[in-house]
Amino acid sequence: MNIDGIGTAKACSVIAAIELSKRLMTGSVREDGECISDSEIAARILMNELVYEKREMFIAMYLNSRHQIESKSVISIGSLDSAPVQPREVFSPAVKRCAAAVIVAHNHPSGDPTPSSNDIFITRQLYEASRIMGIELLDHIVIGRDRYISMKDQGILS
Repeated sequence: MNIDGIGTAKACSVIAAIELSKRLMTGSVREDGECISDSEIAARILMNELVYEKREMFIAMYLNSRHQIESKSVISIGSLDSAPVQPREVFSPAVKRCAAAVIVAHNHPSGDPTPSSNDIFITRQLYEASRIMGIELLDHIVIGRDRYISMKDQGILS
């Protein structure tokens, strides 16, 4: 407000814009408090972030006990056909954030969301880790060009 032409209203707008950009950059903006009740809702939220990426990206969404998004994190950015992930990289932020549940997702830049054998392997690893940690793994979603595959819907995630 010490700058000519910047009044209270404009200063508040600038501060709000800065805060919003910080939240967007750290992944702490909720998607309208939306409850993630099925894979379609989760895929819709994640598709915008992943569908046009040229390299595989692995993302985790951390949810509260009402299955609302508390935060999102990029866990890994890989190559054209892989993004290595370890369970500790997914669940360490979940513990810090006191998350009740986690949904993970990654993209296939080829456009075909069919899970690879490695995708199924990491899903099973994450599921076992989630049981030990007491943090529910709700789904692992693979995003393709215009569709997705949910490991939960496919029966891969028990």
